[in-house]
Amino acid sequence: MSVKSLFTIRKYLNTSYLCFIATCILITISVIITRVPNEKLVDKQVHLAMRSIGDALLKFNADFSTPVPPIQQKGSETYSLKFDTPVVIDPDHLVELSLKHLTSEIARQSIVTVRNMDTGAIVYGFEIDHLEQKDIPCLGRILYASHYIVEFSFFDDPVTQLLYYNIPAISTAGVSVLFAFLGFSFLKKKKHLSHSTTKIQWKGITLDVAHNRVTKSHKTIQLTTKESQILAILLAHKGSLVSRAFFMQEVWLKKGVITERSLDMYISRLRKKMAELSNVQIVNQHGKGYYLKTA
Repeated sequence: MSVKSLFTIRKYLNTSYLCFIATCILITISVIITRVPNEKLVDKQVHLAMRSIGDALLKFNADFSTPVPPIQQKGSETYSLKFDTPVVIDPDHLVELSLKHLTSEIARQSIVTVRNMDTGAIVYGFEIDHLEQKDIPCLGRILYASHYIVEFSFFDDPVTQLLYYNIPAISTAGVSVLFAFLGFSFLKKKKHLSHSTTKIQWKGITLDVAHNRVTKSHKTIQLTTKESQILAILLAHKGSLVSRAFFMQEVWLKKGVITERSLDMYISRLRKKMAELSNVQIVNQHGKGYYLKTA
């Protein structure tokens, strides 16, 4: 890992934490604004669907003149079609019509029943569940001509309704949470590993780059960021000469303009602090550069 990487890793980690928090906020907002069915719109869809079913049942009986019976509502969940003229009902045809018109936009669950108008008895019925496929009973048995009432009951509990109608948004949020969690776990692991790599050691000297502290023989000295960067370069070269040009390029020129006096000033300050550590010297080779000397 380069010296530049050691000093920028903290910035990347801090940015990653902010990104994780922002992701959580966006996920929360996406769940809050998820789509919930409009009751007035659903009510109109119900009436249109039932009129379409009623029209198709009359046409099945070759009746093209009798008006579609008015939609009657019984309570908040049940609607009915009352045929005043005798009609034949084919269960297969009624199931096909119901599956076509009673979509999940209207209700997740629907129960369709056919009553004999004279006796009030239920002569046929089935359930539509858009989440779980239900077996349709008694198909292929014709209900011969009579006066029938076809009733449609719709059910949607609030929790299931919220989940079902917002599957795309909730799925997206779930995937986002998963990736955010994995990313956060990776960052924590990376941060843990980075703590070990941000300590540079050589001959008893330990530089904690993350906190700009240098230690030798239980003596710890606090450095500035620039001083820490200079010392990191000296330690990385393990006593070899580091040219003035290299210092200027790595510590200053990549971030802005520098004069040679700035380098000399920081070297002077660092040398004074390092003198507090036993047997540690920053040696100057005039006009060439610096190297670290320690026993």
